[in-house]
Amino acid sequence: MAGRGGRGAALKQILEAKRREEEEKRPGSLPTTSTDDTTGSHAPGIPSPSTSSPSQASEPAPKHIGRGRLLQQLLAKGVVPTSGTPGPGGDAPSSPPTQQMKALSISKSKPPSEPVYFRGELGQPIKVMVNYIDLSVKEGSGMYEYEVKFNPPIDSRGIRNRLINSLNDLLGQYKTFDGMNLFLPFKLSSDTVNTTCQTREGSDVQITIIFKRQRQFYENLMFYNILFRKIAFLLSMVQFKDCLYDPRSKLLIPQYKLEVWPGFVTAIDEYEGGLKLQIDTSCRVLRTSTCLDLIDELKEKFGGNFMERLSQALIGEIVLTRYNNQTYRIDEIDFKQTPMSTFTKRGEPKSYVDYYREAYNIEIRDKSQPMLITRVKRKTRRGTNVEESHYIAAIVPELAFLTGLSDAMRNDFQVMKSIASFTRVDPNQKLQAISKYINNVNNNKETSELLKGWGLTLNKSMETLNARILPVEKIYMGNNFVAPGSQEADWNRQVGTNPALTVVNFDQWVLIHIRRDQRNADNFLNCLNRNSNAIGIRVKKPQVIALQEEQTLSYLTALKSMRSDTQFVVIIFNAPRTDRYQAVKKYCCCERPIPSQVINSRTISREDKMKSIVMKIALQINCKLGGSLWSVQIPYDCAMVIGIDVYHEGVGSQGQNIVGLVASTNKDFTTYYSQAVIQRRGQEITDSIAQPFKQALDRFIQANSVPPKQIFIFRDGVSDGQLDSVSRVEIDQYQQIVDTIMTTLPSCSYAPKITAIIVQKRINTKIFQLLSAGERPNLANAPSGSVLDHTVTRKTLSDFFLVSQHVRQGTVTPSHYIVLRNDNNVKVDHLQRLSYKLCHLYYNWPGTIRVPAVCQYAHRIAYLTGMHLQRLPSDVLSDKLFYL
Repeated sequence: MAGRGGRGAALKQILEAKRREEEEKRPGSLPTTSTDDTTGSHAPGIPSPSTSSPSQASEPAPKHIGRGRLLQQLLAKGVVPTSGTPGPGGDAPSSPPTQQMKALSISKSKPPSEPVYFRGELGQPIKVMVNYIDLSVKEGSGMYEYEVKFNPPIDSRGIRNRLINSLNDLLGQYKTFDGMNLFLPFKLSSDTVNTTCQTREGSDVQITIIFKRQRQFYENLMFYNILFRKIAFLLSMVQFKDCLYDPRSKLLIPQYKLEVWPGFVTAIDEYEGGLKLQIDTSCRVLRTSTCLDLIDELKEKFGGNFMERLSQALIGEIVLTRYNNQTYRIDEIDFKQTPMSTFTKRGEPKSYVDYYREAYNIEIRDKSQPMLITRVKRKTRRGTNVEESHYIAAIVPELAFLTGLSDAMRNDFQVMKSIASFTRVDPNQKLQAISKYINNVNNNKETSELLKGWGLTLNKSMETLNARILPVEKIYMGNNFVAPGSQEADWNRQVGTNPALTVVNFDQWVLIHIRRDQRNADNFLNCLNRNSNAIGIRVKKPQVIALQEEQTLSYLTALKSMRSDTQFVVIIFNAPRTDRYQAVKKYCCCERPIPSQVINSRTISREDKMKSIVMKIALQINCKLGGSLWSVQIPYDCAMVIGIDVYHEGVGSQGQNIVGLVASTNKDFTTYYSQAVIQRRGQEITDSIAQPFKQALDRFIQANSVPPKQIFIFRDGVSDGQLDSVSRVEIDQYQQIVDTIMTTLPSCSYAPKITAIIVQKRINTKIFQLLSAGERPNLANAPSGSVLDHTVTRKTLSDFFLVSQHVRQGTVTPSHYIVLRNDNNVKVDHLQRLSYKLCHLYYNWPGTIRVPAVCQYAHRIAYLTGMHLQRLPSDVLSDKLFYL
């Protein structure tokens, strides 16, 4: 407290701050029904309509004690004023947000290592434009850190903030203060500055401001990102998760009661080419119908039994309340509460009708609708600590708009086509949207002055760079046929008219269908017999089992009746059913391991597309039996590639994760060993993958009689923050296993080394081919094989971006490759081209894909295991791509 302010004045400050903290109506707040999930008796987790809210009731001051004793008790409870300059809504800071600045302190900052230049030379030069904008810092500006001392000492953070904010003539308008450390965009004229201020009570306080250091760029990144988040709010944008949307520019789809909000996702980081703003467009699809519309629809359709249907439709859904542009997750529906029910606000009962009329000037029309219950997370500052708590709040269905798409909408081709016309933008449309955002930031008075105040300048256009296009790859098939490479990376026509690389004939197999699908089954068999010779597969007549009725038990009974020497089974479902599919797959993958192919009857009902579909099914079955379809030229004579990915959705009720590992077992990378492992929920770093890795290495040695000379590991699904852990935990484990196995092979003259590459596909980077420059550049998607390894790559990582797939609609997204370990000392050009080659080897698509095939195979086995099998598949199938 200020030495001469007096205990009474200090006590008044604290009580006033507590009152404002508890009673002010925050933007986005809802009427609170309870602070405890277990409060209430008439519904689980929902209080009675008249339940008093502890979070809203003011705490009475203790009686019969002095001001000093009361002050001590309040301080012991952590009741202190919130930081900031007093404003119309309470203590709200006028400068950019500062609550996260403490995380940027010098004790927690890690200086980066020297810049890494990881550049190749192979390929044809190409001009590209990327969605990165230079963010330059004015000379003499930056982030200057000062220590602030108060004499006499000030315990109240709110008072300290007010005193600092009163020094605008000395410190300027743009600053951020965390209670102890002051951050300015410029350096003061003297390293130590002394000044005097007065509190509201007239007490003099001497303030000493001591220069500590100038912060480096990497230390300011969090602050710069917070700054641009404030810029978005100044531009009246609304935040949903990590994206920011502009509701004023919404696009309507009235025939389906939908609207699309355009928006952006931004991030500032320091790259090889300096400080840059990465920006990408985003869209949010919202419904114009409310939850009350859904309630009325279900009432009309199901009458008095609508409650269960309504709970199924709404619980777990995200809704938007447009009066504050906030989103909430619906956790429960309280059919006993209505808008006329009351809750306690400031010690007085208040109905929801009155609350919304007074707080938002909204008149609720339907007074009998049930209330939606949500569990809202709230963060509270207690000194330097941030406490997280939850409270139960009620939402009026009439004011809650549904977000996202229903299952019926997703299955409606016309609906999805209409949405895609707004959300699937081409490169020039994306350029136009990003340019508009840049102009808005630079031309808006508030945002431009905010940037200028911190010494920042945002460039007016996206970055233009030099990239390269890697050579096209030839595709090798059976009978020595070679498909010439093309920039489109598509060999669909050649696959259907030429023999596969290695084939497995269909000698002993079973076809199961229901009787009413007899026509589709016969057409499927006839088409398969007519065209299988073209791809080199000999097909014998199958054992056909026609079921009387479509029941899960009937399919399982038919599967159990198959002969022991059956190669594979084809099952035709009349209609897609997840539970039936899971039952069939569990039996075929776990209980009696046999390759299986499930076909939807509707898929093979169109005669005009029958040949194409049947040939793809035949090729897929060939892979599930151990065959391979094509290959590319591999420059290594005895190398092994491994793909690893994690499926996070959970297994059964245990909520465990599945790790998929797929490893090549021959020199052409056309045969694979596949395995899945169960892990604890939420665990990304696969410390349990050691045993499958050892088994894969053993299989390679069995197949080739020698161990691999090089091992290339492509790890999918790893964030930047996990790179160090992956290197320490995973890669070290793998190398130890290799070294252990090599001790059993004393005759081998070489020791395999590991090259580990992280593959990140969920990124916002976009690479466009620059067809023509000028004031209005003409852009196109970067062609397949485009690689970019400078300027916008990470400053301290060996990384590159690769566009491996060909995109005809929308905007292409590259994949980000980070070379974590390179014990084989492979050249940059070789790693980039190997990564591109592996994108050609996914047998479910006659073209290139976004990631190396082994990563996609690992994802497929992990997904099948976690989503449908919910147990580990049999090892009998580990040498086949049974999960395609």
